[in-house]
Amino acid sequence: MRIEKAQLVFKDTLQRRTSTDFFIVHHADATNCDIYDIQKWHLERGFIGVGYNYFIDKNGVVWEGRPEWASDADARGHNYDSLSVCLEGRFTHEHIQDKQKDALVDLMAYVKGKYPKIKFMRHKDVNPTNCPGDIPFLNILKEVEDKIRVNNSPKHDEIEELKKELEETKQHLGQLQSHFYALDRKVDRILSMVDRKLAKVVK
Repeated sequence: MRIEKAQLVFKDTLQRRTSTDFFIVHHADATNCDIYDIQKWHLERGFIGVGYNYFIDKNGVVWEGRPEWASDADARGHNYDSLSVCLEGRFTHEHIQDKQKDALVDLMAYVKGKYPKIKFMRHKDVNPTNCPGDIPFLNILKEVEDKIRVNNSPKHDEIEELKKELEETKQHLGQLQSHFYALDRKVDRILSMVDRKLAKVVK
């Protein structure tokens, strides 16, 4: 999972998260912005820096906000038990685009792989707000499940490699069978010769 480093500077020491129970999805409530705008707005609100762990722009680029290990500042009551992502956009007035949605699905699948018991929530699921607007959250959760299933299944290349090994093993067994058949016939000829010689000795 490629995550771009924004090299943000925080005004004070970041605190470590006490647990990782939730992953909370936000929107910026701004049609056009970047991680540095979020940093500026949060500093103006008295935060020590950007409050989210991740930011995804409309091109589908994932940016690091607060480090993954740090507590965030995004959802009252859940700053010490959650990771968070903010999406560029105002999804009360616009629709999330495929590049951005796909990046969100990839990020959520990545996080689920590291924290299997984590629960995915929207900001409005935990606080009285309309954030993150009308993103198709249930569809996104389904895509995350499908992504995890594909990631956990044998890869196509691995399957093809196993098929190749199986075919080589079958060919090798065939060669061994031919070798044993020829050896068996040779043993029969030797035994036949021994029997004939013994018969002459007896006479």
